[in-house]
Amino acid sequence: MIAKVQIVEQLGESEVLLPELLAAGLQANDRAKVGMTLLQEAINHARNPLSPPHSFEAERRSAGLTEPIFDSTVKEARALGDGRFIIPGAEALLDRIYADIGAMMAPLLHADAGKAEAFARRLEVLRSRRARAEGDVVTAPEIASMTSARMGGEDSEHLLIMDLHKALNRLEAEAAVESVAGARVHRLAPADKQRVEAFMRGLNRTRELAFGHPGLGTTATRSGARLVIQNDIGMTEAHVIVIHVEDLTVTVTYTDIHRARTKFFMGMFDGRDVHWSPLAEKSAQILGEDSQFLLVTGRHTANRKAHRWPRLPRCGCQAVHP
Repeated sequence: MIAKVQIVEQLGESEVLLPELLAAGLQANDRAKVGMTLLQEAINHARNPLSPPHSFEAERRSAGLTEPIFDSTVKEARALGDGRFIIPGAEALLDRIYADIGAMMAPLLHADAGKAEAFARRLEVLRSRRARAEGDVVTAPEIASMTSARMGGEDSEHLLIMDLHKALNRLEAEAAVESVAGARVHRLAPADKQRVEAFMRGLNRTRELAFGHPGLGTTATRSGARLVIQNDIGMTEAHVIVIHVEDLTVTVTYTDIHRARTKFFMGMFDGRDVHWSPLAEKSAQILGEDSQFLLVTGRHTANRKAHRWPRLPRCGCQAVHP
């Protein structure tokens, strides 16, 4: 998700990101707290190996900790002596917790970097003294220090997560994030909501053609005179549509890593008075080795308000109707 956020930022559409960042931050809060609970329970089980282990399987899977290694984190933890413990998946779990703290901080930095600066400083200090868990070996004091929720003492990752969660809840209330026909939206006028509902009707008309594959998450906001709609088409990092609706003009920006699929998308509008920019190749280090992605922009200006975008034949691309 973070890579998709960065792709949308690169397209200059940061206004539409807040609902997505908030949702990801709140999910990260749940995941980080489950992760810390697993580490605590692993220490407890290693100290008392005859007691039945608590796997927290339902909580793990609900929070997104589905990697097979975490099935063994508690039940196969064991003491090594000298206060050291080997906990399967401990190194990956600690890395995930820090990534989740970053995801919780992202919407706060996006909304007001100045106000989030104190959180960033705390994270920097905590990261400098974090447990490394090389070979999945940790000590009890390291885990106790990290998971401590004692106010007024030394700072901890747990205390930072708690404070970030409170800040996220305040920001969500201030942003008034709501759902319109399944899209996460904020700062919309009544007429905008009607257009988002129309977009979602088009999207849902052919949603079943995705055959259960993830994607199609939609966010929308108002940016000045424009309604901005972003659709997370699929799990491919660069596969995104951003749509602007301003008066009688609709502009769609489409990104993809596949040239053939991009041309297919453009071809669905043949003869429908859509003017396309040339296909442009962009680069993004966040995509790893395959750092190139394609970008194209289509523009349509309607002659009357009842017709803001040309209708398409029934296909997956119908979702671009605003």
